[in-house]
Amino acid sequence: FINGGFDCVLGNPPWERIKLQEREFFSALAPEIANAPNASKRKKMIAEIKYINPKLNKIYINALRESECQSKFVRDSGKYPLTGKGDINTYLVFAGIFRDIINETGRSGMVVPTGIATDYTTKDFFQDLVESKSVASLYDFINSKGIFPTVHKSYKFCLLTMTGKKLSIANTEFLFFLEDIDELQEKKDSFTLDKEEFALINPNTKTCPIFRTKKDASIVKKIYKNSQVLINDEENSNLWGIKYLRMFDMTNDSGLFKTNNELEKNDYELNGNTFEKNTEKYLPLYEGKMIWIYNHRASSIAYQEGLVAGRHDTIESKEENLQNPNYIVMPRLWVNSKDVISQINKDVSYFFGFRGIADSGNARTAIFSILPFSACGNSLPILLNNNGNSIRLLVANTSTFIFDYVLRNKAGGNNINFYIVKQLPIIPPDQYEENIIEYILPRVLELTYTAYDLKPFAEDCGYYGEPFEWDENRRLELTTDLDAIYAHLYKITKDELSYILETFPIVKKRDIEKYGGYRTKKLILEKYNELKDKFKNL
Repeated sequence: FINGGFDCVLGNPPWERIKLQEREFFSALAPEIANAPNASKRKKMIAEIKYINPKLNKIYINALRESECQSKFVRDSGKYPLTGKGDINTYLVFAGIFRDIINETGRSGMVVPTGIATDYTTKDFFQDLVESKSVASLYDFINSKGIFPTVHKSYKFCLLTMTGKKLSIANTEFLFFLEDIDELQEKKDSFTLDKEEFALINPNTKTCPIFRTKKDASIVKKIYKNSQVLINDEENSNLWGIKYLRMFDMTNDSGLFKTNNELEKNDYELNGNTFEKNTEKYLPLYEGKMIWIYNHRASSIAYQEGLVAGRHDTIESKEENLQNPNYIVMPRLWVNSKDVISQINKDVSYFFGFRGIADSGNARTAIFSILPFSACGNSLPILLNNNGNSIRLLVANTSTFIFDYVLRNKAGGNNINFYIVKQLPIIPPDQYEENIIEYILPRVLELTYTAYDLKPFAEDCGYYGEPFEWDENRRLELTTDLDAIYAHLYKITKDELSYILETFPIVKKRDIEKYGGYRTKKLILEKYNELKDKFKNL
């Protein structure tokens, strides 16, 4: 020991959640419980095993007690103030121990999930590392080549090196998306971030953004310098007056959901996609997969009979459907309107929501849209704001390729949680000149109001005419206009914009298949030049 600790500590601690995982626990002992269609059904089956199988019930009670005792000790003993929070994982507890037992000039290196630097539940620990300049390096791997044979190939882990109190690291070195140990020798895409840059990009959590290249890091830092985050908790700043709403949980609230067969048996009649009987209504339950950018009618869900969490198919709306302003999408489930109203301001007549789950097979990641007043599942969180013009500016901003590009560099997994959205770069209200607003608002209205079920939104925007025609070429022209104007607002150069558009391979592939070239990119860059001459104040 020197200065009260080890010179070096190395290890690969266990990656296990302390909380008992019911599905995992019963997978071998009682598969029928593990395979229950939802949590409420599983809990009911677990409650019944004391009558059906007392021996299994005793094993379960003992395992539950053990995990609860471990969890209580980690949370309440005071030994783990930064790591004994949230859904506790043993790797995080060990990370805290590794850090504590090195001396002031020592180092500790460990193999842990990359979530230690990116997840919300680990933010207190990582934020303290950043504040104390104790992170020497973080090298992130994806297990695609099976470095860990028994771990799923999509899993991400990292080599994290922490330092003692006297080894202050001004600039932490990062590498992401490595697949092989040999890639560490080249370090061609390594980049550094200092304490101030963490605060710039993730002011609320100080967690780590995930950049594939040094160029990505440079461009994203520039974007943040020319904008503000949606909500800055550190400064108590919420310039757009946003209120977050996660309306219904698909598992915990499943008792509130009804199928069409259930409602029809109780004499409810379907009117559009709403069930009605006398004065009572059941509203459609929208899910994230039902919306797309500027399109609240992207997909219906065909429910296959069975339990609430049973099988279902997503049916994408065809162009001829979308050209019909009376066309509506159908959900698989419905919720009583009283349960919806109980959660929101009654003055709200439409919602602004986003897909809470990213699909790697999708062309885009940031998928925000206006949608009718309805029930919304947890895969479609809502951002409440009662100002029609503000909402239109937010829709325009969040639907751009630049905004999407930043989100892709911020999301460590498939879940687009609100703590991520809060820290995304938004052009603040005071950066919009009047002529810019006049350019943006009518385009958002035309892109959004294509069906009668969004009439309340149109009227909130001061428009009382018929829905706008769904024309693919016209819509591409309008979105091109908006992508170009926001590139200027973010102060992105043409070369940087060109690079950003190249990071959307699926959009590029589809354009090449349909048009023989990357048409979307070509049109945006052309419009970028045109707007530079049109708006002298850009």
